Amino acid sequence: MESFMGLTFERFVESDILKLSDIMKRAFDEDTRIHLGQNSGGPPGYDNGDFMREWYLHEGVSAFTISKDGTYIGAIALWINQNNENYLGNMFLDPDYQNKGLGTVVWKYVEQKYPDTEKWKTLCKLHRSVSP
Repeated sequence: MESFMGLTFERFVESDILKLSDIMKRAFDEDTRIHLGQNSGGPPGYDNGDFMREWYLHEGVSAFTISKDGTYIGAIALWINQNNENYLGNMFLDPDYQNKGLGTVVWKYVEQKYPDTEKWKTLCKLHRSVSP
C-alpha cells in the first residue's frame, strides 16, 4: 500500500473486481452519457467485471486500486516495459470523484513511481495475443 497526495494505491487482486465493478460501470456510463449522448456503454465486460478480470489480472500488468479516505474510487492498469516505453491500458474513477483534480493526482503518482519512463503511450485496444 502506498499513499500519495491523499490517495491510497494498492496492488489489484482478484477480489477487487467485486468491489470495483459498479464503479467501473458508472464511470464508463458517465463518459458515454457526456461524450456520446447515450445512457450507457463501454468496452466489452465493463459492466460485469470481465474487463477487469481479463486486463487487470493480465500477466505483465501493473494494476492498482485507488482509494480515498478508505473508500474505493477507481483503478489503473499499466504495462511497464524494459525499454522504458510504457503503456496506460485503462484508468477509471467513480463519477462522484471526477472533476476534482484526482485524475491529475493519479497521474503524478504514476510518474513518480516510474521515473525512468521515456515515453507513455495509451492503448486503444488490447489484444490477448499481443502484450503491450
